[in-house]
Amino acid sequence: MGKRREERSTSDDADSLGTELSDYIIIDAVPKTSLDEFAERIFGDITKASACKQLAIGGATGWVTGYLANKFGKMAAISLGSTLLLFQIAQHNGYITIDWTKVRHAMTKAQAKAKHTMLKHQTSIIQKGMNFYEENFFLASGFAAGFLVGFIW
Repeated sequence: MGKRREERSTSDDADSLGTELSDYIIIDAVPKTSLDEFAERIFGDITKASACKQLAIGGATGWVTGYLANKFGKMAAISLGSTLLLFQIAQHNGYITIDWTKVRHAMTKAQAKAKHTMLKHQTSIIQKGMNFYEENFFLASGFAAGFLVGFIW
């Protein structure tokens, strides 16, 4: 069996403690899959692409997102409505009792907390959205139009 020989370089890239760069092993935290490489090869950096390509990619991703939001939104609405209906039927028939005062108190408390959090973060969220829209006008416009078409479809 052969011994593994380690070579230490004496480059100028050593840190202040005298540790050499060859002492470190660089590990990619998230290894790239073939799908990632395919997407990178096809799309690259979209923000530097032409306006037509940005509109097309934004429109396609918006359409898929809108279509899926429409389908999953319907399923979520049906599930929530059915659950509420079952609770009402169970309460009416005496299987369960609901303390509506407690429910109202909890809802008021949650509403106040949500309002406080929203007011606290409102300006930063809106500012981030505006900055993204200004920097990626064609991509964001294509996404918005595609989302509306996908949601209506």
